[in-house]
Amino acid sequence: MSNYYCHPGRAGGSPFVLERQREELVTRFFAYGDGVDGYKDRPAEFLFAYVKRKNTDFEQDASLLATYRQRFLDTMEFVKKVFPWGFRKAAKGTATPRARFEAIAIGSYLAISQKPELRNNNPNVQKWISEKAFSDITGADGANAVARLRGRMNFVRDRLIEG
Repeated sequence: MSNYYCHPGRAGGSPFVLERQREELVTRFFAYGDGVDGYKDRPAEFLFAYVKRKNTDFEQDASLLATYRQRFLDTMEFVKKVFPWGFRKAAKGTATPRARFEAIAIGSYLAISQKPELRNNNPNVQKWISEKAFSDITGADGANAVARLRGRMNFVRDRLIEG
């Protein structure tokens, strides 16, 4: 994902740790993007159940792989095009906080799903990406609460759709 400006925090700097962090972010993208029904403020349990369910789905219908891959690539291309630093807070940043990734990645996915013509536009995110409201909604305080999760995804979706 480094091609898409996503550099998870460098906890320990180990390639194994970095790879697991990237996998977790991708899992969050799909799990929360498919809907947070049944989410009970415990991400590990929700993500585990989601992966287990999707493994079964993919075994039963191998064509899902291409669909999900394209969904991810389309969203990452949109983020790369629209967000000046991708998922990072600053141009020279190296970390991708989970809440910020969730807001931008899933909010972007929801926006382009709802309004596909956004892919051909270049919505101006500069006017809100640096504002306190976005910083507050992507802050760590209570980040796993379902209301906060929905709030940050919908915040980005709504701003992108509004233009």
